[in-house]
Amino acid sequence: MALLSNALLVGLTLPEKFSDRNKMDPIPEAVSKAVYRRVDRGMHLVMSNIFNGDIFVTGEDRFLKKYEYPTEPFSKIDFKKAPNAPLDELKSHDIGTTCCDFSNEVKFMVTGGKDGNIIVRNMNHVAQNNNEIQGSEITGHAVFAAGITALTFSKVRSTLYTAGGDGAFFAWTLGGKPNPTQPV
Repeated sequence: MALLSNALLVGLTLPEKFSDRNKMDPIPEAVSKAVYRRVDRGMHLVMSNIFNGDIFVTGEDRFLKKYEYPTEPFSKIDFKKAPNAPLDELKSHDIGTTCCDFSNEVKFMVTGGKDGNIIVRNMNHVAQNNNEIQGSEITGHAVFAAGITALTFSKVRSTLYTAGGDGAFFAWTLGGKPNPTQPV
């Protein structure tokens, strides 16, 4: 998945093996099967959930927008027509969303923002009312240092790791298996 500067969401299906060609040679479009979808202008971050296929994009308007997987070839895109509405819109970080991850159990979606906050959303109850954030908001990193720059879930326990522009690195237990009492 990628977002292009002309407000297109592109999905590529790449073969696991593609002959014994030079890896620097481009893969032909017929093999890569690129498909496209128009999205709102100003989008700059795409988040794809590999566990259930959900696709979210975010950008200048400070919303997470859920879209269907792209389906059209480039030649069929009508740039004069407005893009189709997203499946869902969720309020996100006030200053901007910088990163995202999904838990292995597909229970949680977390986003980090320039505001230094972490938003934890339960994927079973992701809908919201009155443009309020549905989920837990945790203040984690300093806003003056670009907030949260990276985050990821542990693959073996319910721990979220965050790093910020302030130089701090935190581990957050979100439920389930707690952190071990001894260093690993």
